Amino acid sequence: MSKNIIISHTTDGANMLRSYKFPKELVDIAEQHHGTSLLKFFYYKAKEKGDQITEEEFRYPGRSRSQRKPQLYQWPTVLKRPSDPCIIQILNELKSLSGYYIR
Repeated sequence: MSKNIIISHTTDGANMLRSYKFPKELVDIAEQHHGTSLLKFFYYKAKEKGDQITEEEFRYPGRSRSQRKPQLYQWPTVLKRPSDPCIIQILNELKSLSGYYIR
């Protein structure tokens, strides 16, 4: 159950960005920020218990990072705490880097 919540945050975040009509490039960043990495903690716990599992069940469904920028932008933090002074600074940097208006 917990693994499903964690894994789904990338698609949930991308869907949220789409609903607010964010540019496709930023939606791509949300979808790709974990790539297809493995949730190692949950995977190895399940293996320890002897569950019949595959690695694929514990991987993020996103694509591998196709750009360098997704490694720089971590949108979930921005979306959760938009009033944090640090986040405001990050948003200002993103505006200058991306050329998109972000409020």
